[in-house]
Amino acid sequence: MESLVSLAKIKHGHANGDSPTYRSWVSAIQRCTNPNSTGYKFYGGATPPVKICSRWRESFQAFLDDVGLRKPNTSLGRILDMGNYEKGNAFWMTKKEQTLAQMNKRALLKQAAQGGAA
Repeated sequence: MESLVSLAKIKHGHANGDSPTYRSWVSAIQRCTNPNSTGYKFYGGATPPVKICSRWRESFQAFLDDVGLRKPNTSLGRILDMGNYEKGNAFWMTKKEQTLAQMNKRALLKQAAQGGAA
C-alpha cells in the first residue's frame, strides 16, 4: 500500500499530503481496509462491509478522474449512505447532504422492516 501511496503523491502533485482530495482518498482506503483505523468498524468491519473499488484503491488518479477535486466544506459520501465507495455511488457531499442521505437510509430500512408499505 505504501508504495502506491508514495507513487500517487509523486505522479499527481499531491506530494505534501495536504491536499483535501488526497487525504480523503487515503482515509477512505484506511476505513475500508485497515482494522486499526478508527472508522473501520463502521466501514470495512461493518456487516455488510463497505468496500472501496480496486480501481480507486490502486490509483489516486482513477479516484480523481471519477470524483474530481474535493470542494470546500465537503467530504466523501455515498448515495443513501449505503453501498461501496465506487464510481456512481460516491460523491463530494456537504454535511447537510450526508445527514439527509442517512435520514433517507433509515426511513427506507424502517419501511423495509415493516414489509415495504409506504
